[in-house]
Amino acid sequence: MKLLGISSKKLKSNDNFENTNIVFVSDHGMKTINEQNMIILKIPKNLYDIEKTRTFSTGANIYPTSPAAQVKIQKYLFQFGSKLSVWTRETMPRRFHRRKSNRLPPLSVSANGSNWVVLDLKPWWLSKRDGKDFGTHGYDNIDRDMFGFFLGHGPDFLPGHYDSFGNENVYEILAALLRIKPAQNDGSLENIQFLNL
Repeated sequence: MKLLGISSKKLKSNDNFENTNIVFVSDHGMKTINEQNMIILKIPKNLYDIEKTRTFSTGANIYPTSPAAQVKIQKYLFQFGSKLSVWTRETMPRRFHRRKSNRLPPLSVSANGSNWVVLDLKPWWLSKRDGKDFGTHGYDNIDRDMFGFFLGHGPDFLPGHYDSFGNENVYEILAALLRIKPAQNDGSLENIQFLNL
């Protein structure tokens, strides 16, 4: 934020603030979480590959030791109800674009709401937080808390607040602001209503 203040002050001092396009963007949002929302999975250790299975606060990649173990793990995880979503490779939502990935585990767990997961023990660093809230990201990308931040200022932006848009469009926006032809990409200016070009 200090750099923003210095840059803005410099632009204003030489009367360039209003005629300079400025873009601030984040690649994702953040969600406030706390110890009360922690879910310790405690899956029986004989049911999964300890070397491969990992949690990453907002979810887990689980590698069952057998098809029968997978069924038992799924049944076990259903006890958490709506706090967790559990997917197999086949039921993983298409919108995640992960089904064809060779890195996709047999079972994927995603925490919902402000819940977060650990495998079998509280993390060592949690005691240092003294009960204070903290933040993380990596939840389902339809969760509004995960939406990235975009702020545009300058002559090529219309003032106001506009509908959210996917980060894949940021490249198209920057190319339009710079008046250059973008390379082929997944973005589009079709639904971007705030540019004054």
